[in-house]
Amino acid sequence: MHLIAGFLFLLYVFAQVVIGAPIRITRNLDNDFDSPVGGGLTITDDIVDFSLLDFHPDFSPVGSSAGSWQSSNKELEHPSTTFPSEFFPSDREFVSNNVDQISDMKEEALPPSGETDLVIRPHTDLVVHSRSIKSLEKASKGMDTAGEVLGKVAKAADAIPEVGEIVGPAVQVVSWCVKLIGKLLNGVAEAERAAAHARGEFTQKVTDETLKEHPGWLVVTVHPKHTIYFQGQENIDWAHKTTSITTKVGVFQFEVYSARAGIFINDGDGGTENWAYSALADKLQAHGSQGHRLVYEGGAPPSGKPKSGSCGFHVYQYQKNEKSSNPTNHYTLVVVIKDAAGIIVGFEGNGDASTAVLVHSQLPQALQITAGPEDKSPLAFTYGKDTWKSDDKDRCKVGSYSSGSRQMDCSFQCTF
Repeated sequence: MHLIAGFLFLLYVFAQVVIGAPIRITRNLDNDFDSPVGGGLTITDDIVDFSLLDFHPDFSPVGSSAGSWQSSNKELEHPSTTFPSEFFPSDREFVSNNVDQISDMKEEALPPSGETDLVIRPHTDLVVHSRSIKSLEKASKGMDTAGEVLGKVAKAADAIPEVGEIVGPAVQVVSWCVKLIGKLLNGVAEAERAAAHARGEFTQKVTDETLKEHPGWLVVTVHPKHTIYFQGQENIDWAHKTTSITTKVGVFQFEVYSARAGIFINDGDGGTENWAYSALADKLQAHGSQGHRLVYEGGAPPSGKPKSGSCGFHVYQYQKNEKSSNPTNHYTLVVVIKDAAGIIVGFEGNGDASTAVLVHSQLPQALQITAGPEDKSPLAFTYGKDTWKSDDKDRCKVGSYSSGSRQMDCSFQCTF
């Protein structure tokens, strides 16, 4: 009798696998200092709660009309498309970085088609497993979009609002971007079996499609080390989220940013499979080695007043004739101004110090900076009637030159 029961049970399991029916799985939340629900919490539910839409290389979130835009991956052939004015103004161009992914992955190392064992990890390390793409697709009955599930998982695990919940424009942009990553999961699996630059194409796909849904923003996905100076308040004027996608042959990690205005510096080696950006062409400048320093002039935050009191600023001074960082015959200054609350209120991303550099901000007056003739010369500062130099140790801390630049922090009174 036990033998017959066991045989029937095996038949049942086999039938479930063949038809791709939902199976019971466990999602483990790893111990993570960023997660308020860490400490070995285990959540168990059905894979039917996860949704995956079909990936198509011509996917676009809204309808198309006449016009053009530019992708960072020059090898990609994008159709001449723009979108309704409320999403994608027809008179604007989009620009992003060049991606040329090189891969020596051997074909025999790749998993068989349809058996990718995909894993998606939000920044809380909450993991959702699946047997294959096919079973993920069949499990889509319970939800409309993958992003909806990502939002609910994040809300339950880390108190992050659901995708679509109105908490601030910047949060909505990065949430939409993570939703899109979920939507293109089987595109990543396909990319593992495609051309050498396919993973770079996927990374660029995420930023391009996010920008088309949310025009006017700087959208960046990146894995290498980086530094950000975005203007305004986090989650309103700029936002950040981390996610990764795992297959049998590798892990794709993403830091996703959206910002109205500010500076993004890629401090890593470029990592083309995980380094892509998209933005309005007339508002974006890329400087330095391989365009590693992005300066986005999207305008000051529409709301919020700077706090007066003791303000400060951070300066990068790039040496003359540095081939990689500053191939010019003058010093170049990158300046970030913060109000008394530590919020960035203005910046200059590529100041030509052959003359005085004026840094405009949300403060009542501009900050003027003048460079001396030599590397060791102090910088001179003027704000209103206040004048001082970087060798004033009570007001400035100055670092040594390294890799063609030095940095310093200074303070000043910005009472108004």
